[in-house]
Amino acid sequence: MQSNDTELAEAVYQAWLKVTSRVPRSPAYQAGVKARLLSLASGETHPRPSPRIIDAERGTAEYDAFLAGSERGHLLWIKFKYPEVV
Repeated sequence: MQSNDTELAEAVYQAWLKVTSRVPRSPAYQAGVKARLLSLASGETHPRPSPRIIDAERGTAEYDAFLAGSERGHLLWIKFKYPEVV
């Protein structure tokens, strides 16, 4: 991944924080959002980021929060890339 990918992912994340009325609740959720944004900014198109990034075990609240954040990150990316569609 290039620094441009990281900067783009962070810019989308920060833009979302400015307009959302909810502050992301957990570090695992935030990690999921950022991981998905970074993977999409770097051109990956299929697999979602792994909860292993945060050492979460399947079935835990932390695991679920990471996956929920990952899904939010995907939606944010779609809104960023295709604003005319959303």
